[in-house]
Amino acid sequence: MHSSEAAARLTRTVTDLYQVDFIVDTGDSTDLGTGFEAGYPATYLPLPKPYVWLAGNHDTPTIVRSLQGIPGVTVLQSEFVSISGITIAGFPDPASASLSPAPSTDARLVEDAARIAGIVGQGNPGSFMVAVHDPKQAARLPGMVPVVLNGHTHREGITVRDGTVFLDVGSTGGGGFRGINHEGESPSTLQILYIKKEPLKLAAVDTITIFGFSQEFS
Repeated sequence: MHSSEAAARLTRTVTDLYQVDFIVDTGDSTDLGTGFEAGYPATYLPLPKPYVWLAGNHDTPTIVRSLQGIPGVTVLQSEFVSISGITIAGFPDPASASLSPAPSTDARLVEDAARIAGIVGQGNPGSFMVAVHDPKQAARLPGMVPVVLNGHTHREGITVRDGTVFLDVGSTGGGGFRGINHEGESPSTLQILYIKKEPLKLAAVDTITIFGFSQEFS
């Protein structure tokens, strides 16, 4: 989201238009995680549907507390939650425990990936979906769960490894202030998942992409 007013409007609009059952946000609600930005989540939350959130490296303990105080928001900190019969495990970026927006080191992410795989492997009931911020946190999850969600990269994509579908939403906030500094435009993106039940299975994914500068939509 990166404190984007446009991302807030887009999230509200898609929630209503597609009649989703719940929303999973893989973090970076703000740009710098400052107290000045702490009021941003309340500009579009609460929504009429459950909102599952985990912190990214651009979030801080201040932002975590802000989200925890909003009705209808579940903040996952290496925890499991079941919504509409779907079990979701969520793991924040280790860097979100600090006051700096700097990303986690590779060594720290390798360590966290091992920790996450251990927790997911012992989950009862097993997770249908695991949400992380940095995709490197999910390095050991191929073949362990049906679906993995991540953010951080600002590059939307869908891949399959050992039967696990990895969904990178890109950036609903268009990468924040950094989006205008990248070579080429960083669009606002989000994904809508269609899940069959009995047995649970990811049936399809819609990706919405909006190019703010060119005003294009796909």
